[in-house]
Amino acid sequence: MKSLYHLKREIEFLDEKIAELETKMTKITSVITDMPKAHDNGDKLCADVVKLVMLKERRDKKNELYNKESKRTLNALNALEDSQLFTIFYYRLVEFKDWEEIAGILGGKNTYHNVRNIYYRNAKKIDTK
Repeated sequence: MKSLYHLKREIEFLDEKIAELETKMTKITSVITDMPKAHDNGDKLCADVVKLVMLKERRDKKNELYNKESKRTLNALNALEDSQLFTIFYYRLVEFKDWEEIAGILGGKNTYHNVRNIYYRNAKKIDTK
């Protein structure tokens, strides 16, 4: 269940690295078109292209794994009969909200501590494996 959060963070990290590399490659490409000035940028561009392809492949695999884990988690959540438990687990595991936000969504006299205690007391009811 926690792996969803970590997968999402890794995908975001890979997206940032891909964007940085694409920006860097755009700069190198403009230098390469001005051939008399730079003759060694071709090797840099080739290495960057290989790195970019590898990063995109890794991101695609992580996206695929994230989607599978997300489906598995949602299936486990749908098995819950209590709507309050569903709400707590959904916002914590799928939306990655903090305890105070979830307490605000639930309303009533729910506090940070109440929501957190309900979550941990019922964590065994969720089985995503």
